[in-house]
Amino acid sequence: MKYFHAFVIITFVVITKTHGQKNIDSTVVKKIKLLDSIARINPNESLKNLEDFYASNKKALEDSPLGLEQVYYAFAKYHYYIYKYDKSISYSRKGKKLIKDNNLDTPTYYYDNMMGSIYGNQKITDSAALYFTRSADAVAKEGKFGYAAQINYNIASLYTNDFNLKDGFIYFRKSLAFYDKIPDSSKGPDFSFMMGNMAYVYEKGDSLARAKTLAKKAVEYGEKFKEKNGLIFGNLTLSDIFKDTNRMDSAYFYSNRAYKLARQYSFEDFYPTTAMHLAKFKAPNNNSEAIRLMEEISISREDRALNWLGNVDKFSAELYTKAEDYKKANFHLNKYARYQDSINKNETELKAANILEKYKASQKDLTIAQQKAKITEKENQNKIIAIIVAALAMLLIALFLIFRQRQKTQKQKIRVLENEKENVALRSLMAGEEKERSRIAKELHDGLGGILAVSKMHASTLKKNEVNAEGLEKLTKLLDTASQESRRISHNLLPENLITKGLDTALKEFVNSINESNLLDTTYQSVNLSESLPQSFQLSVYRIIQELLNNIIKHSEASQALIQLQQDAHKLTLTVEDNGKGFSNQKASEGIGLTNIKSRLSLLKGKLEIDSNETSGTSVYIELQLEK
Repeated sequence: MKYFHAFVIITFVVITKTHGQKNIDSTVVKKIKLLDSIARINPNESLKNLEDFYASNKKALEDSPLGLEQVYYAFAKYHYYIYKYDKSISYSRKGKKLIKDNNLDTPTYYYDNMMGSIYGNQKITDSAALYFTRSADAVAKEGKFGYAAQINYNIASLYTNDFNLKDGFIYFRKSLAFYDKIPDSSKGPDFSFMMGNMAYVYEKGDSLARAKTLAKKAVEYGEKFKEKNGLIFGNLTLSDIFKDTNRMDSAYFYSNRAYKLARQYSFEDFYPTTAMHLAKFKAPNNNSEAIRLMEEISISREDRALNWLGNVDKFSAELYTKAEDYKKANFHLNKYARYQDSINKNETELKAANILEKYKASQKDLTIAQQKAKITEKENQNKIIAIIVAALAMLLIALFLIFRQRQKTQKQKIRVLENEKENVALRSLMAGEEKERSRIAKELHDGLGGILAVSKMHASTLKKNEVNAEGLEKLTKLLDTASQESRRISHNLLPENLITKGLDTALKEFVNSINESNLLDTTYQSVNLSESLPQSFQLSVYRIIQELLNNIIKHSEASQALIQLQQDAHKLTLTVEDNGKGFSNQKASEGIGLTNIKSRLSLLKGKLEIDSNETSGTSVYIELQLEK
């Protein structure tokens, strides 16, 4: 929430630049421009100066609706900065009413954005999303796509802070779509900030491919525009991504880089976070260095969440315990306990408030019910008959709905049986396909391969002389080529090394064959890949990777590709990335290769996600559930 609040302030500053460019009294414009320049640093001082200015020029401002509206917006903004939300809402409503009453040619989406920010900080998510959406729609109609992107990012942050990743990702994608409509040179430093935060959320949401792409953008644009938030967030996210894939050297490199950047920029907001992040890498092998990093952190900051402060003291206590400095360890444990007590107290007070609200609501409902009962007693016989008729009608409707529901349930059962039948047919078809591949491979190997080998042997033993020596040499080379081709086709149709050595070895040899062909520089990585997976499952994964690499070679014009396989207790994840030219999802869905992959995934109940564009290549993410 801290970073959401900081970004909303940035949004206000950006939007205010446009808001101030109105043909109004020049004194008001100059005054508010000056106050805005110091509001981020000392909002209380800006608010006090604005109050004095308003008191001294009240009569003149009342005669100038444009100038007065500008003052109302500044009042709303400065009160927001110091967390006085009631007054900020009050001035926002005054400003919108002034615009409406005087038919001013001034947009009201500035106030909608303000209201969304206020409700967002109060964790009233639905109301915040309502006002933010109004604001975003209005600025998008005016072609201000940068503002629309920033506001949709605010909406996404509301949902992700409330642990609603599903809705959060919807608005993240909307934000990215608006940014795609503006050139890179106009995206500005806020783009880096948002990319860094999005990458962090995607990494926690277990979408590493998308997180990696966004983190790289955050670092790229952070360096380009000297934007500290996105630059540091991007490096921290890359560290977490490499840690997730067990590449600890790379994870440590990016964590250390984020820490050094925070020190370089004297960035107090991120310095504690980066120091603790790096200390966790240091702790296993260098406990004293980890302690030194933690001792640099100022943990008396009032703007830090209690959970974060508690984690700092808990980790510090663990380090001091390992160093056998039990006095300091006990000090930090006591602080951690106090933070936990405060958290539990806040949760208890919140629960008590909810219970009280429910009690008040129930009392209100009881009063209403008693009043309705008195009215019902006074109703005449005709109304009673009408109620009985209505009840009978409702009963008939209920019976009809039950009948319809049973019909619907029966149809669903039929559809399930039909789908199962189709799946059985598809499984049989794929099994027959693999069986036919096996038969053809064996015939090529045992039939054509044997004949070619014997022919080569006989040709090589023929007597060479000056007349036919050149012809014999050509014959020998042709037979050798035919023999190699039959072996390649045979192995491609039936990967024998997969059956004898398992999926991991088969994929390594397959990738080596591609690298040796110089068609594509391919890197293969696997984490915790089990050798006990069902052979049919291994074959399907092999075919999917084979199809993806064939598509890259044929269509993408890529020079490099990366294959990552990672297995845990319940699922197998596959990521395939390339640096070639991308494609649209609609165009890809028409291809035979992707259709074959989707057919296999439908049998395996797998999920497919494709991220592709013409400048940064294609990233394919596949998730397969493993049977328990």
